[in-house]
Amino acid sequence: MRLFCIRVVCLVAALLGMASASHSETGDGGLTWPTEAVRPRQVGARSASDRGTASRSHKLVQTRRVRLAPAATPATRVARSKLAQTRRVSEPKPVTRVATKRKPTIRAAQTSSTRLATLASHSTVRHSEIQNSAMKGSSRAQAHEHRVVIQVSQNDSALMNMALNNAQNLVAHHQAKGENVQVEFVAYGPGLHMLRSDSSPVKERLSALASTTPSIVFSGCGNTMSGQSKQEGKDISLVSEARVVPTGIARILELQEQGWTYVRP
Repeated sequence: MRLFCIRVVCLVAALLGMASASHSETGDGGLTWPTEAVRPRQVGARSASDRGTASRSHKLVQTRRVRLAPAATPATRVARSKLAQTRRVSEPKPVTRVATKRKPTIRAAQTSSTRLATLASHSTVRHSEIQNSAMKGSSRAQAHEHRVVIQVSQNDSALMNMALNNAQNLVAHHQAKGENVQVEFVAYGPGLHMLRSDSSPVKERLSALASTTPSIVFSGCGNTMSGQSKQEGKDISLVSEARVVPTGIARILELQEQGWTYVRP
């Protein structure tokens, strides 16, 4: 339609130009129209060429409309569906990763070593707990077994008899409760006369206790025996129920370090 309007405007301009040229040739003031071929047509009258031009312009516009917005016919839809399927088939498929068993790494090894160390520490703690329980059990068992060391360092018969009485009473008390008692007399210095075979004032009691109460033992200091033997100029012997230890005071210290209870009457 636009092209048709342009052609009409050009035709009008040409006619006006031809009219002005004819007016200039006659020289008079009247308007002289050109020949019949160039006279203006009546409104609504079109030539065959104009009708052909308009038809071509209309067809061109329709062709452009078809190209810009093609009709979606069933055949077109089928073609588009086939094209989409072709594209899907031609597209590369996603790569599927296959889970493989990984080899143990350094971190896994470190974790295993850490776990082993933890288990070892737990087993060590458990072992120590068992040992502690065993020691506690043994200490409880030993709690029923009393051990007493009695020192005798004076040459006094009354003191010696009191020490023997203490030992007898202690043994009788714990035996009545079903508990064991160990008693050891350690005599040194002037107290060695308690165990000397020639000067002991309690020799008969020592013999009776040794026969009835084996848990009571008697120890005499060897250093004291040597000193008294030199001083008196004769050999000194102990009763058969007594034994000789190198040093009386060292024996007491040794028993105390082993957990014995120290008693001095």
